[in-house]
Amino acid sequence: MAETFKVPVESITENSSAENIERWDSFGFLQLVTDLEETYNVSFDETELLRMSSYQSIKAILEGKGIEVR
Repeated sequence: MAETFKVPVESITENSSAENIERWDSFGFLQLVTDLEETYNVSFDETELLRMSSYQSIKAILEGKGIEVR
C-alpha cells in the first residue's frame, strides 16, 4: 500500500483510508487492487472491491483468503 501510494511505510496505520491518503483516488485504488492481485496472486469479486475502503478492510479481505498481512 505504501509503495502504491508513494508514502512512507510508517504512515500506513490501521486507520489509513481513502479519506487520509491523498493519492487514494479512483486511479490509485485501481492501481492498489492490481498491485494486491499481482503480489498475492488473488482476485477480488465485486463485493470485496466495494468493501475495500481502508487498510483494515483490505487486511480483513486478504486474511479471509488465507493471506497473512503484517
